[in-house]
Amino acid sequence: MTQTITLTGYSGTKYEYSLADVNNSWLKVPGNYAFVDGDGWPKYIGQTEDFSSRRPGPDHDKWSEAAGLGATHVIAHANHGGEMSRKVEEADLIRAYDPPANVQHRPTAGLLRRPGFGLGG
Repeated sequence: MTQTITLTGYSGTKYEYSLADVNNSWLKVPGNYAFVDGDGWPKYIGQTEDFSSRRPGPDHDKWSEAAGLGATHVIAHANHGGEMSRKVEEADLIRAYDPPANVQHRPTAGLLRRPGFGLGG
């Protein structure tokens, strides 16, 4: 039996994710995924047109950062609704969880990247 985790977006929409075995081959299907800690809290959220080429897990470009922030597991689900559907889900969840390894769609990202702020500005 596959373990599932429900993530709830800022909109209130519930998304069902399954715990992924990153040692198995990924299928060539579109979907959304997240790198989560032991409590299921996302440290990074993403979407892909093809899991087999994106390979969420240790080979992913954000895995090291997310793991450094406490990510220990990958959760994922197929999303055949098209690119817009995947991106809407991704943005909805990022807005709800504010995962620290994401840059785009984070509610705090604008505050951190506003021109004129920072040292040496």
